[in-house]
Amino acid sequence: MELVQRRLLAAPGGEAVQLLEWLRPDGCYFDTGYLPTPRTRVEFVFQLLPNSDASLRSLFLFGSRDSASSADQFVMYCYVPTGSGAGGQITGKVGGWAFNNESVSFSSGRETVVMGDGTFDFCGQYSAVIGTQSFTAKWPIYLFTVNQGGAPHSYYSRIIRFYRCRITEAGVPVMELVPALREGVPMLYDLVGKSYIARSGGGSLSYA
Repeated sequence: MELVQRRLLAAPGGEAVQLLEWLRPDGCYFDTGYLPTPRTRVEFVFQLLPNSDASLRSLFLFGSRDSASSADQFVMYCYVPTGSGAGGQITGKVGGWAFNNESVSFSSGRETVVMGDGTFDFCGQYSAVIGTQSFTAKWPIYLFTVNQGGAPHSYYSRIIRFYRCRITEAGVPVMELVPALREGVPMLYDLVGKSYIARSGGGSLSYA
């Protein structure tokens, strides 16, 4: 485990913020509290871990929607391979735009997904100018699953390392979520809002 300590002047109560290099979620999620709009863009940095369990292949990296067929889609879904990095599929949806079940190969290193505000890019393999999609979200974005009608979907991200999630609105940063440790408890720290977010649901978080 690589553990980095950094003091942020505007940290809550003047405390030192202890940053972690990564977190591995297992059956939990984070509620960002942020409602996506047509100008919202998410940049999500992760690493896919080796996996031999077929039951863990379906996962949402992040998202918000009222239902699987609703018009307010803002979701990033992966169907990941077992064994080598080949044979995966991805689906990204923003409003009425969709990039459905496209084949990808995952690397063993860090990957970056950028989605929203007219742009889609999956790990440098697939890029698209998607235009401004009109939709009205009802639910805030969850990380490591999708917020579906106010509840977490069962497809959790269990086989990734999470490094960072940046959310912008019309190009202006509104959240910069990074792994952190507070009083021995792993959670996320928002570098923009200078506040912590604790995990929700069951499951666990590891960082070593």
